[in-house]
Amino acid sequence: MWVNVKQIRVNDKQSKKVDMHKVEKHRKFLEEGGDMLPIDVVKINETEYCICGNGRHRYFGAIAAGFQMIDVNMLNK
Repeated sequence: MWVNVKQIRVNDKQSKKVDMHKVEKHRKFLEEGGDMLPIDVVKINETEYCICGNGRHRYFGAIAAGFQMIDVNMLNK
């Protein structure tokens, strides 16, 4: 499932744990045409999702690479 990056939220706890080295690594990988695994999210409401566990570095890497959409694995279908 693909979601607009603007619809995804990162909670404060996860935001504080972002390693910019990992974000840069993901950005470069994506810009070179690499395929990224989906990030884990939970649906908050009809239009918003929150990263749940895995994916914050890939999420920020995708944004840094200019992506508008990101592949997600929704955990609370």
